[in-house]
Amino acid sequence: MRRYLLLGIAAAIAVVVVAFGGAGLVIHADGGGSISGIVYYDTDLDGQRSPGEAPAPGKKVVLLVGDEETQMAATESGPDGRYKFDGLEPSTTYIVRVVHDADTPCTVDGDAYVQGGEISEDADLGVSPSGDRSVSGALTSDVNENGRRDASEPALAGWQLRLTTLGELDCLVDLTTGPSGEFRFDNLPAGVYAVNVVAGSAAFQPRVAWELTYATRPFDLPGAYPDMRFPDASVDLESSKTVEGMELGVHVLLGSGSITAWIFRDLDRDGERDDGEELFDCCGILFLRSSAAGLLFVQTVETRVGVGHYELVGLPPGDYTVPMATWVDDPTGAVDHEGRPVRTLSLAEGEAAAINFGFGPQPPEPEDELPQVTPTSIPVATDMPPPGTVVVVGPPDTGNGGTTGEPFVPALLAFVATLLAAGLLHTWRARRSRE
Repeated sequence: MRRYLLLGIAAAIAVVVVAFGGAGLVIHADGGGSISGIVYYDTDLDGQRSPGEAPAPGKKVVLLVGDEETQMAATESGPDGRYKFDGLEPSTTYIVRVVHDADTPCTVDGDAYVQGGEISEDADLGVSPSGDRSVSGALTSDVNENGRRDASEPALAGWQLRLTTLGELDCLVDLTTGPSGEFRFDNLPAGVYAVNVVAGSAAFQPRVAWELTYATRPFDLPGAYPDMRFPDASVDLESSKTVEGMELGVHVLLGSGSITAWIFRDLDRDGERDDGEELFDCCGILFLRSSAAGLLFVQTVETRVGVGHYELVGLPPGDYTVPMATWVDDPTGAVDHEGRPVRTLSLAEGEAAAINFGFGPQPPEPEDELPQVTPTSIPVATDMPPPGTVVVVGPPDTGNGGTTGEPFVPALLAFVATLLAAGLLHTWRARRSRE
């Protein structure tokens, strides 16, 4: 019967369409890759563009690359919300992101990723519509460290504050305090936020330490240091549209001492860093200073100065506690009651103190086990696109005209060849029987 032959031909056509033609959301590009999409107002905040959700023009979109997310290019979404970056390099993973600003405080699923050898044509980025919530207050120099603004304490102008979300939205807005230390964040959707001090003024010496003194709640050290004030001032804009009169305090320390912390592989487990014991990045460190108000969080503009190397300068004499907020297994020095590596010290005037955080040798990584494949096994793709998506596979990136590397194509071609052969054989037998 002819149906066998027709079935084989149809299957062959299907192979050609899937393997070499069509237009899809993700295409493996022969030349330079690209990523494009639409920035839109995600009114239902579900991370997906729904019918009726309008484009968001004039939004800044950046192209980032690498673990450090280095910016490679920037553009603005057009009147229709569209943006595009092309000329992407193969073997490189790129990120596109909507930039937060006063007009775009919150994004929803605001990142998209693409391999440089692909063309991604549907990388839509959602932003939250402007809200009707706001928070305002003032930043002061809290000289007596009591967490309140007293009449004799001056305002701090030109300091940088940052608002972030404590909920599902991705919100981030930076601003600079005014002449009277005043600040105000507007256009916020309903949610729970945190306002923090992140940098001193331009006139403020960037390598001088300062404390945050306003009353806060512990962040990621629950129960470990109950007398600690951690800089995480939360603001409830769920039940209230406006929060006014928020007070934030900073105490500038202006000392001459310093503390340097090293994180290293303590191969001999003696608690000291010896020759050959390499530094590595793994953890977050907190610098806490004892005061009449309890343990206050101390920081400068930048405390991480290299791989496995943290430093604070400009410190006055006093008692300091340096715990790790995050850490890895097998610490070789002192730990607190929760197993957290911690160091305590009394710093003298002008002293340059050093503390070590040692960890045992890194365990060997498990070897990858090769899959057991029998001659009859058919590989199954584990990263297939959603139903209905057409994936166009271009020439291989082998440099010598090798195979595509897609395991399902040879198997499907072999299946089609079998159908064609069966159809032809059946047709030949039918003709012979009629003769």
